[in-house]
Amino acid sequence: MTVRHFYGKHASQKHNLDCRKQCLFCFGRKQWPHGQKNRPENVNHVMACLQRFVEDAKEESEIEEEETVEEEVCGCRDFQPVPRDMQGRRKD
Repeated sequence: MTVRHFYGKHASQKHNLDCRKQCLFCFGRKQWPHGQKNRPENVNHVMACLQRFVEDAKEESEIEEEETVEEEVCGCRDFQPVPRDMQGRRKD
């Protein structure tokens, strides 16, 4: 999911958040009156939350990558087929 999709659609539809009155990246914990979204203290808060949001997402993706366990390879994965026209002869 892109940040644009999260900010534009997902947060408002799935979490009932209003981007004009609430910080979407901390899921509405910080609120401000309508029309004051662009005040410096609110912009600084949104920037800090976005930074934290991105860092948390990176940590989660790194944890998921570490958890993936490689499967043991059986002998059939090392199979090397011999072309039909060779009829059992070794390739030089």
